[in-house]
Amino acid sequence: MQFCSEPNCPGIAKTGAYCDAHQNSAARTSQRAARHPNEVWYTRKEWRGVYGVRLFKLRRNPVCEYVETDGTKCKCKAVDVHHIDGSWKETGGWEGWVLFIGGRGTLEDPTPNLMSLCKAHHAKITMESIKEGTAVSACKSQ
Repeated sequence: MQFCSEPNCPGIAKTGAYCDAHQNSAARTSQRAARHPNEVWYTRKEWRGVYGVRLFKLRRNPVCEYVETDGTKCKCKAVDVHHIDGSWKETGGWEGWVLFIGGRGTLEDPTPNLMSLCKAHHAKITMESIKEGTAVSACKSQ
């Protein structure tokens, strides 16, 4: 089981990549979904490259940084890097870029806006933000 591959769908895919509501290809919007213009930053070498911020964060914090409400820390290997403050999409420009690549850090914490996470916890946080309506999308009306 996994989350539905349809953008902004909190449904569970029991078999395959889509939930029951999106099994039919006509019900899917993923091929025509509008992407936020700043998401192109994910393709840049500063994020994805060998010396990019994403790999830097995963090397620096190789274990998932998620902490349960009872204080229990996850011990899984981190494979995703999560933006704690997603306002970089709306901010844009230089300030948005600074937030995107990790924020204004210190020697102790050079990337305060980033969090190393395992797949399960990254999906959990993302789904919670979509359900709460705090996720930033390409359309203001979504």
